[in-house]
Amino acid sequence: MSEQGCSYFTWSHTETYLEANSSRALHVLLLVDQDGACTAISDQPMAETVVRNRNELTAVASASGVSTIELSNALPLTPVHIPKPWGQEIWYSGIESRGISLIQGTPIAWVLDIFGDHLGCKGSPLLLKILDPSPQENLGDLYFEMHEEKIEVYVVTSIDTTAWPDGTGAIRYGFSQTRPIELASREAFLGAYVDKVSEYQVCRDEIDALLESEEHVAQGLLEKEKHLREEMYAFTELKPLKTGDIVTVRPHVPHSLQHGVRVVEFQTPHYERYILSFGQKVLTQDHWDTHEVFAKAETGAVEFDQPKQLTDNQDLVADFDEFRVTRIELPPGDSLDQIRNHYTMLIGIKGTITLDGVDVNPEEAFFIPQKKRVSLSNRTDSPAVFLVAEEATA
Repeated sequence: MSEQGCSYFTWSHTETYLEANSSRALHVLLLVDQDGACTAISDQPMAETVVRNRNELTAVASASGVSTIELSNALPLTPVHIPKPWGQEIWYSGIESRGISLIQGTPIAWVLDIFGDHLGCKGSPLLLKILDPSPQENLGDLYFEMHEEKIEVYVVTSIDTTAWPDGTGAIRYGFSQTRPIELASREAFLGAYVDKVSEYQVCRDEIDALLESEEHVAQGLLEKEKHLREEMYAFTELKPLKTGDIVTVRPHVPHSLQHGVRVVEFQTPHYERYILSFGQKVLTQDHWDTHEVFAKAETGAVEFDQPKQLTDNQDLVADFDEFRVTRIELPPGDSLDQIRNHYTMLIGIKGTITLDGVDVNPEEAFFIPQKKRVSLSNRTDSPAVFLVAEEATA
């Protein structure tokens, strides 16, 4: 992409993230000049006029109902909101049938398929999202689930004080370390746990069937459900969480973020998960996976990885083989220049930073191309905190 000039071409994009796995012809207008590369992408033909500068490219793009994308700059990520039984997920880099995030109004899947080599991300990007559960107990508790491949890191950004008046929330994380001793062996513990899950699921299914048919659910049945749920969860471990805490979730560790705890999450782009239990009807599948995976689950003591301080204002909050996440605080008036070998994703957490002249507020995110030098500064009177994630693989 070093040769200057304008080109117009079509690109066959295979929608591997959709069930149909269909192909779509994309029409691409690309301008390369002394300031870098700029493009417009549409699934409809654009006027094949001679484009000599950015203004003319913008005019053609606007006439086609699309925006231009400055491929040489940090790219703003527009999230898509995904409803969940427990609340919502906000995806900044999601590429899935349920939702696709955008860059300048263009599906991120299109941009990375065409220009991934240039940007440093030809395949699926790291998944950056926010988990935003309801503050209502049980309703806002996420699936108690396990992954075999996916790696996750949560950064707690807020605790709903209507749910947790003292500001300390929780995550269900791993299994109780006292119950296996009481039950004499790991095998006895797992057997008792699965029996209790099965007993609860029968009750849960009965309630869900009544709710679906709009029939009355007797108070006695609701009380039974609550009692069985508490017995089932007595096999698990609850760990406290406060704003700013870090949670690392490695494969085979069952976990469930609790109601009213909002987090920013980075994860590898694996979409597999196994549901061990859930306190309401599961909408995305017609079964639980407890019997399939419980023997693979980590039942020993599991703790969060502790952040590693790099400098006075930077700490490494996640250091996996697949990716790293750094938390950076910029005091008022400070600045920082960065260049990284791989593409990165940046999201604001607290305060406002300026990224190459553009203000970044909390929960605003950018995709930064590989080897792109960025200038970060804090022009405000308050400290600013942001996260930067970088793929660790070549």
